Amino acid sequence: MQRMKDCSVGTVLACLGFTTRQLGFCTLVALLTCAATPAFAVDWEEIQLTSGNLSQEVPDIYENIVVYADTRNGNDGDIFSYDLLTQTETVITTGSSFQYRPAIYGDIVVWEEDTLSSRQIFGYDLSTNTKFQITSQISSKLNPDVFGDIVVWQDFRNGNWDIYGYDLSAGTEFQISSDVDIQVEPSIYGDIVVWEDRRNFDIYGYDLSTGTEFQIPTTPLNQSEKPQIHENLVVYEVLQSGTSFDIRAYDLSTDTDFVIVDAPDAQRQAAVYGDLVLWVDERNFSSAEIFGYEISTGTEFQVTSNGSLSNSFPAIWDKTAVWQDGRGSNDPNIFAAVFVPEPGTITLVGLGLVGLAARRSRRKAV
Repeated sequence: MQRMKDCSVGTVLACLGFTTRQLGFCTLVALLTCAATPAFAVDWEEIQLTSGNLSQEVPDIYENIVVYADTRNGNDGDIFSYDLLTQTETVITTGSSFQYRPAIYGDIVVWEEDTLSSRQIFGYDLSTNTKFQITSQISSKLNPDVFGDIVVWQDFRNGNWDIYGYDLSAGTEFQISSDVDIQVEPSIYGDIVVWEDRRNFDIYGYDLSTGTEFQIPTTPLNQSEKPQIHENLVVYEVLQSGTSFDIRAYDLSTDTDFVIVDAPDAQRQAAVYGDLVLWVDERNFSSAEIFGYEISTGTEFQVTSNGSLSNSFPAIWDKTAVWQDGRGSNDPNIFAAVFVPEPGTITLVGLGLVGLAARRSRRKAV
């Protein structure tokens, strides 16, 4: 990043069609990318999204919208959003109750929220600015996820953790898992829901289209945790020894299991989009950095290198990563990074920004 590389006319053309507010972010990314001189073919350009007091935590991302929990108002937590294209922050919900762990897909944001009776799942429609309650059964509910019209979460109503779902279009709730052991940490993509299952400390799945439960044949047969799914790829943590975890993946389309990373110490909190996998890596012992792996090229790369112990909770959409980091303080903020696929080139479509703006513009025109 020490020297400026020549920028082609295509760089300027790539930003045409943006609104005035969007143009600033497009130009910023263009200049950052143009100035970059990465050491290898995978690099990231970092942007700090929040800088408020207290904590901004557990981000998730869909297209250009980042959502996160925020305690700046002095209560247990509110839900905020940040638009990467317009660089604007918006309050989704606020109040005196605890609101945490948001997830987003399309115009729907879901999160867990304390009520007078128990912790429930709530939602918000960004297209109508409407908050709504998804669950009401008196029982603890955690870790919601959403895809399309389906919301999933873990639920303690039966005296142990099971996986439940809710169809927003039909207005109906349904049970997904019912084994007497514990099922937690659900993740959904398409018709497939995956979760961590304590019946044998493995990863299980459920096909909503067929009503079929299945076990993912993980290798080695060690404790497997915290799965995430995108398209046909499921990524998860595997315990190796003590507190040391590696990251592995399972391809549902080919029934193959393979290693993403098996470096020393712990690799945790995997996230996946397409063939990009991110995780929190403690191989350097003195810090917890965000690392990644591009499956198509077999390339491992490092997203952060700031020496912080609090880089955590990565999420990814297309070529944009987000995470929380408390560097320089005890209060985490939200950071983002855009993926630069080739050294010194400006490929904003590859960054997911120009293509994203075009898609959203076409969608609004319709």
